[in-house]
Amino acid sequence: MKTPYYGNSRLFLNTANEQRCKAILLPGDVFDTPTPSYRFFARVLSILDECLGNIRVLTVYGQHDMKYRTTDNTALNTLRYANNSVRILDREGWVFDKVCFTGCSWNEELIAPVRGYFNVLLTHRMLVDKKIWEGQEHFEYADVFLKNHKFDLIVSGDNHKYFYVGNKRNRSHLFNCGSMMRSTISQLEHKPVCILFDTDSPDDWKSIPIPIETTEDVFKMDEIVSIKERNSDLASFIEGLSNQKEMGLNFQSNLLNYIKENNLNPDIYELIKEGMNE
Repeated sequence: MKTPYYGNSRLFLNTANEQRCKAILLPGDVFDTPTPSYRFFARVLSILDECLGNIRVLTVYGQHDMKYRTTDNTALNTLRYANNSVRILDREGWVFDKVCFTGCSWNEELIAPVRGYFNVLLTHRMLVDKKIWEGQEHFEYADVFLKNHKFDLIVSGDNHKYFYVGNKRNRSHLFNCGSMMRSTISQLEHKPVCILFDTDSPDDWKSIPIPIETTEDVFKMDEIVSIKERNSDLASFIEGLSNQKEMGLNFQSNLLNYIKENNLNPDIYELIKEGMNE
């Protein structure tokens, strides 16, 4: 919940009621801070009390829900005591209507599924269908994770991008819905969704879009273009510096020579030179 736009929350909960869902699965980072404002927390609690009905909310701790890597004195921990329908899953699991729900919060170890049940894993970890950026580290590929952990349904969080991975052989499914809203310019094309899933007919799942404002209404596109251009210029400048083969050890001389030899704006040359002499 990066932004207190409560309309989406109401729509989300109303949809769950209309579809007669028995549980809502939230894979962590319910809040973007362990200590949101009292006003915001009270509003979230009010919406849950008003719209939740008989539906259970099952969740785990994401790193943003924790305070100094602990769960004490946090908003999510308080929420479960303030509303009896909110349950934070742990590794012991919770059985409801022939379904075993297992939780794995951020930085926790997994346990094996329980035989004889439809097994659902709710986990907050960095799973990807492909690398988010070229140099990304500390992640797991979702298809490998789904193959190695024999759960019927896995719902993951931490990655803000939506993707789905299925294993036809095991008839298992993994959903990473991403964030409910866009929070940075890296999510310009992000389209939030929620998944309607029936454990009695798991192959008939349905994706439901969550309406959001248009990109133009949320972001200042002119500024974004300007930032991208500046970043591109900076990247080219750094790459040019790294490609210089004959350089001495004097950084100031190297920098000024580079500017001079590549015919950059003379004003830049004079400005840097003046700054170095101060």
